[in-house]
Amino acid sequence: MSSTSLLAFLENLSRQRHLTAIRQGMVASMPLVLLGSLTIMFISLPFAAYQEFLSRHLGTNADLFANRIIEGTYNILSLVFVIAISYFLAKEHPVLCRKQFNPFLISLLSLSCFIVWMQPVMKGAAGSMPTPSYGIISTFPAIVTAVVTTELFAWLACRPALIIKYTPNSVDPILTQITRILPALTLTILIFATAKMASDTVVFTHLSEPFYAGLRQLFGTVENQLAQLLLFTLLSHLLWLCGLHGINILHAILDRIDLVDVYTIAHTTLGNVSTAAPALNKTFLETFAYLGGSGSSLCLILAFFLASRRAKTDPLIKFALLPGLFNINEVLIFGLPILFNPVYFLPFLLVPVVSILLAYFAIISGLVPPITQPVGWTTPPILNAYLATGSIAGVILQLLTLTIGTAMYFPFVRLHEKSRQAALWQAFSDFLEEIETRPVHLTKPYLDRQDAVGALARRLHADLKEDLAGDRLCLEYQPQVNAAGRVIGIEALLRWPHQHYGRIAPPITITIAEESGLILDLGRWVLREACRQQKEWENAGNSGQRIAVNVSALQLECETLDRDIADALSAAGLSASQLEIEITETAALKNPAATNAILHNIRQTGVRIAIDDFGAGHTSLLYLKNYPIDILKIDRILSQDVLTDKNSQEIIASITSLCASLHIETITEFVETELQRQKLAQLGCGIYQGYLYSPALPADQAAAYIRQQNQGINNTG
Repeated sequence: MSSTSLLAFLENLSRQRHLTAIRQGMVASMPLVLLGSLTIMFISLPFAAYQEFLSRHLGTNADLFANRIIEGTYNILSLVFVIAISYFLAKEHPVLCRKQFNPFLISLLSLSCFIVWMQPVMKGAAGSMPTPSYGIISTFPAIVTAVVTTELFAWLACRPALIIKYTPNSVDPILTQITRILPALTLTILIFATAKMASDTVVFTHLSEPFYAGLRQLFGTVENQLAQLLLFTLLSHLLWLCGLHGINILHAILDRIDLVDVYTIAHTTLGNVSTAAPALNKTFLETFAYLGGSGSSLCLILAFFLASRRAKTDPLIKFALLPGLFNINEVLIFGLPILFNPVYFLPFLLVPVVSILLAYFAIISGLVPPITQPVGWTTPPILNAYLATGSIAGVILQLLTLTIGTAMYFPFVRLHEKSRQAALWQAFSDFLEEIETRPVHLTKPYLDRQDAVGALARRLHADLKEDLAGDRLCLEYQPQVNAAGRVIGIEALLRWPHQHYGRIAPPITITIAEESGLILDLGRWVLREACRQQKEWENAGNSGQRIAVNVSALQLECETLDRDIADALSAAGLSASQLEIEITETAALKNPAATNAILHNIRQTGVRIAIDDFGAGHTSLLYLKNYPIDILKIDRILSQDVLTDKNSQEIIASITSLCASLHIETITEFVETELQRQKLAQLGCGIYQGYLYSPALPADQAAAYIRQQNQGINNTG
């Protein structure tokens, strides 16, 4: 298999729905993992003065306080995993979605089945049943239970005999659904309970026992301690790449590997030199291989900082640096993510292996003292190397492994950045294409989607909210010019210069604003800014033109739109006759009666009303009869082919003739050539907007254009 085929295979694998649900579930649990890790870090920092301070001022309360947090985070992680993974799997499951089952009910079912399965066997009639562990060490059975339960229930729920046809006369949809699925739900739990009883009779008492038995047998065939440690490292990192906490899952194996005890120094002879053999144990791994966590994550973070030295560093990397210094790498693992990421597959496996080999040979050659004492896993690099070896040589060795690991990660970081940029622009392209081509009623809310477009939409939503509050949006202005060349109007167009992605396409901005509810605040900002700019031009001597502002369908549905317009005019000191409100015909169709009422209220104040994009959607001449319209804008779909398409010519001629009889102005958009303008003039069009005259311009350039055009007309007149 070629490298290209392998990358394609891994990318497709990463999108498999079960693996996606596992990744999402573990990402959802990241705050608990992070809090539990930080609690362990703060309670076990290896500073004598710090520990003395805790002991003097808090005594045993410090441990008690920390243990309570750990019990509520680390020690219930498998329960959190089974709920979260099952929820995300059910949320996107084709069968469960089609039948509209509530995913939270499925996650509760998975939790029940997991607890059923994890109950240990009671030894003796009088013996007390030991308490099962629901901490991170039970990750593997939690994941398997979540997947099996969800798929088993989905299969049972499709059996007509297991669905109760009668539904109670209740207004609560949850109660109705529970009643319908009660047989399938009950049978799922019974199957798990029966399987548990059967497993108890064939020796193993936990779902993970055959897994660990196989691993112990595998490690038993490897006698060399270094080979055992390398095998453990490779397996734990392979599990991490699949979304499983490799070190915690294999912790039971690490305890069974026949390593040199941490307090024992075994002497060997290399040639004529007597040296100490390294203590190959957990402290050795954490000191020289797990720098910043699994995969030598600190090396990856440093490689990111080096790769972005001429550009802005990803905020995620900055955020991951602090926990990474204490060997807590979940932020990077889940946030980047490294899981199922084909770009980081190779370095994530190789960097720790190279670090282990480098440290091993440095110690057996006598250059660095061996590990002499245990060090807490949250102890920061440099400090842990000094404490573990009792020597500056250990620190130098660790710095060398950091340097080599960073260099190994660096080209993959550059490759990842290129891949991420390509995926980002593809997501932008797909997003824009869907907005422009898919019917609104067939489009699932972008903010709810679990694909690349959905992830982009959620990222942009957070940024839009921040940039709107920080006044980092802007308007550009495109002139509307009459047959004499005078600028009689100018359309205000929203622009979002994103700090990372550049200028965001306006349809994307508006779609995100509408879905998130930001559109009302955004619309008010556009109204205020456009009116303010119009007044500023007027004070500078650029008068005689009106300012046009687009209004979305959601703004039309808002009862305060007429008040928002009045407030914007009042704040700018602008007369109503200088403002034009543009609405699309599709927006007007959503609620014709309400639209008609609010447009009449606006029109009575003196503000002009325009129908935008006429001819692009559900065009109806009833607009001209029922709505108070002053201006009709002919869409590009008609104007762009006017030189060659007879149908477009006939339609435009009919529209302009009808509008003239009703005393409605027409503005033709997308006018790009003089021949096109001349043809439009023959068909009755008298006002034009398009690149023939000017693209949308920043405020100062728009003011210069208005002044140049109108002064030239005045001088000619």
